[in-house]
Amino acid sequence: WSDNMRRVVYSQLLDRMSQAGDPDQAERLFQEALRYAVDRSDKVMEAFVRFAGSRLDFRRQDLYRGRDRAKDALRLFSELGDKLKAAEAHNHLALIEFSDGSINASMDHLRQALELAKVPPIEANVDFIRGLISQRANKVQEAAEHFRKANETAGNIGMGPLALEAGFKYGEALFVQRDYMKAADVLLKVSQIAASLQNPVRERAAQALLTQAHGAL
Repeated sequence: WSDNMRRVVYSQLLDRMSQAGDPDQAERLFQEALRYAVDRSDKVMEAFVRFAGSRLDFRRQDLYRGRDRAKDALRLFSELGDKLKAAEAHNHLALIEFSDGSINASMDHLRQALELAKVPPIEANVDFIRGLISQRANKVQEAAEHFRKANETAGNIGMGPLALEAGFKYGEALFVQRDYMKAADVLLKVSQIAASLQNPVRERAAQALLTQAHGAL
């Protein structure tokens, strides 16, 4: 295979396996792809591989290693002058810090992400994470607004998985506020999105909460 073809296959396979599949197999693929990129001094691929490795670590809640790999990827993206990917890395680091309980560090990464690239994909993720932060602080109304904006922005630009998660969180926040009619409308749409994305876990969760909203009505 040519270097180009191998590079594409490594990248696409790692992108998929970092988000689903067996973590041990994904880790072996990560190590192999990283060696390939480093041996060829391919910084673009190396940055991508390290970022995918961090997403894999986050999926299995290895926050310590996930943080290190994300910072390595961020350094490479910055050296390459890729502001959009650097902003994505900041958003990912914000999620890691949030999961680790470091809210101030998370907010700082969100600020830096917007400074680098104030574009819809970055804004949607920023609003989603801000919604999580507000939700944890029991600021339900504030959280609902962030989730609404994240859902709307992600939906407009075709970011299906993020639109799904933000929509579910928005419906959940509306339910907590006892706005059952609006919550039911949102959760019905979320259930339909989950079905179209073939996400049965989220579809069941949306249907369960939708049932409670109808019961309350």
